[in-house]
Formats: sequence, C-alpha cells, structure tokens
Amino acid sequence: MEDEKIWTVTKAVEAQDARLEAVAEGCRGLGEAGTKDGRNDISHALRKLDQWQRTGAADAATVAITDACLMASSLATIGTDVLTDGISTVGQTSLEWSHIDIARGLTYLVAERDMLSSDTTFLPTEMLELIVGAAESLSPEKIRSSDIISPTGVVLFETPLPTHDYHPDTGIWCEDIHMEIRGFEWSVEGNKGVLIYPLTDYRSYHDVFLPSLEAVTGEDTTKYREGVKSHGLDHVRPMDYHFWEFDRGWGQAPVSDFDAHAYTNGTFDVNNLPEHIAGLRKLFLVFMRLFWQELLTREPAERSDISRPAIRRSERVRSKHKASTNINVVHLRRSSHAGPSTAAGRKLDHRLIVRGHWRNQWFRSLGPADDPASHRLIYINPHVRGPEEAPLVIKKKATII
Repeated sequence: MEDEKIWTVTKAVEAQDARLEAVAEGCRGLGEAGTKDGRNDISHALRKLDQWQRTGAADAATVAITDACLMASSLATIGTDVLTDGISTVGQTSLEWSHIDIARGLTYLVAERDMLSSDTTFLPTEMLELIVGAAESLSPEKIRSSDIISPTGVVLFETPLPTHDYHPDTGIWCEDIHMEIRGFEWSVEGNKGVLIYPLTDYRSYHDVFLPSLEAVTGEDTTKYREGVKSHGLDHVRPMDYHFWEFDRGWGQAPVSDFDAHAYTNGTFDVNNLPEHIAGLRKLFLVFMRLFWQELLTREPAERSDISRPAIRRSERVRSKHKASTNINVVHLRRSSHAGPSTAAGRKLDHRLIVRGHWRNQWFRSLGPADDPASHRLIYINPHVRGPEEAPLVIKKKATII
C-alpha cells in the first residue's frame, strides 16, 4: 500500500490547488460580508463559523475562513500589531468568538491567496534532511532582505517534518501532542520583514494532532475529525502566523524556561524566542541561504512527474485565480571538493569525511570587511576530501562523560 504521508509532486500540487480554491472562495465570502453603520456586518460568516464549531461539518472554504479568523482572534486578544517581530499564535488559549475580527481575517486570507498563487517548490526528502541537518547546527542569525529568493512563495515537503505543540490548558511544551509540518508559505512585507506561515495538511491534523490532543486532554475530537473528512484530507492549512523583522538580532529560550501564556499575552522577548519559532526561523533561513549560496537549485518539474488529470485540473484552478503555473523541484547543485591537499597545504595520502558546518564569510560585493552587514553565515556541505583513489579513513570521535 502506498504511504499516504509520502507526497509525489502530483499530491503536492493537488494539495496546494485545493487550498487555493478554498482560500479564494473564503475571500469572496468574507468580502461579501460588507460593512454596516461603519461596523463589520459578519452575521452570515459567524453563523457558518458557529456551525463549524458545533458540528465539525463545514466545507473547505468555511474552514479556511475559520483558520484566518482564529488567527485574527488570537492577535486581537494579544492586542499587538500583525507585523510585530516574533509574533505567533501558538500557545494562545483564549480564542473567543467575541474577539473575532472579520476584516483582519480577510486580510489574512488575501495574503495567503497571494502566497498560494506563487510558484510551487517541491522539496524531496533528501533535500529536507540536508536543510534540517544544517538548521540544527545554526546559531540564531539575522535575516536580511537579500536572503529572500522571491517576494512570495510556497514550499511543500515530500515527507512531513514531525514537531510538537503546547498544551492548550497549561501553555507548557508537550511532547505528547504531535503535529507535522508539511511546508511553509512566505510573503515579504515591504522593507520591514517577512511573513511566514508554516503548513500542515488535514491528514496530519486528522491522524496525528487530534488523536494526540484527545489522549492528553481527554477532549472528544470526533466531530472535528469527521468534519475534516467531509472536505478531504489532502489539503494544506496554516499552523501558525509568524513575522520576522529584517536585520534584527534574536535569541532562543530553552523550552523549560518558556511560558507560552506570557508569550501570547504580548510579553515575549525576541532575545528569548520559543523553540517552535526558533526552529521555524532556522529552517526558513537555511532554505533561503542555501539558494543564496547556490548550493541548491530549483528546476521545473517534468510533466511526466505529474499525472495528466492533475495537470489539467491545476491549469484550470491556477488560470481561474491568476496563479503561477511554475512547479519546481529542489536539487543539490553538485560541486567537487576532492583534492590532494588540506587547507593548510599539506598533501593528503587518504580521504576523509568533512562534516557539514557553518562559516562566517565576508562578501566584497556587500561592503567593506569591517562592516558586519557584509558577512553571511554560509553552509559548507558534508563532503569527502582527498585523492580519489586513496583509502577512506573514518576518524572516531571520543566522547568524555
């Protein structure tokens, strides 16, 4: 049986197009709410949202509206600006319908529609593993506007990336509540920073998140699982909303020291960001930086990689919403590191494995050497060094406890 968690390019394209249709319909629905006496006339939208809350039954467009409005509700409760550095909705426990801001919800949906209308980038498993490995050794690093490869975009993973969530009652990081990241979307906001939406899919939400949430909290999630089934499992949806300001330093707090409730009440410190944000930032920056270094390259997917029905449907959907039809697959740009000498000039009579690592590199084109802005952390890919015909020597690493 085919592993439903492993996406082909066809599945990734279908998941993106399904969400694009839902979000576009949600934009239309919220836009038709209009205004009355200077206030949002949201009665129709609220009825649909209330139905989703009570019964779990809703179409994909209503769920897209719900996602956006819950994010708006969260930020309204926090009482902060949508472009606040480090902002997140994860850990927010007071999502009250009375706080819903439909106008802001529509803003979210329009932003997501624009992101979903961008080029599709498909990230094969081996490329995701390379990026995750590089992210694990990356210290908190500023992001710069020059790092971003395009103003908007969407990346979808061949295999999901496991993560966890905060307990909805205690705000404590809970390793027993499971979630899976399926990709991310981004949008550059002028010269201020970049919006990032990490994505999951409804199958992960149905099969992984809701059962683990029920096991931990005792909440009956049956209606939500049945509701998700009603409009399909292979759609993507945002897990969170995050803004990252350009050229600003930041730090990561140990999980044990992080209070999610204090964070979502607006008292967070960008020098002590929680794991879920720090991890997302590192993943996003490594993806961008490896393209900036030209270690990675995107090549158009072969039409043979996508089923004919999916191509026809995607062309209809994307044409209808004036979306890009470019579908790219990430590859590693091959380069040769083999050579007889070490960096110090000594000749090698054997081959050795050089582990992946980061190096702070000066770039003349970015400014003088004494200007910190002219330096970038670049990733040195794992490689084999030494003469091609020489024996490979594996050096053991001793660990002292």
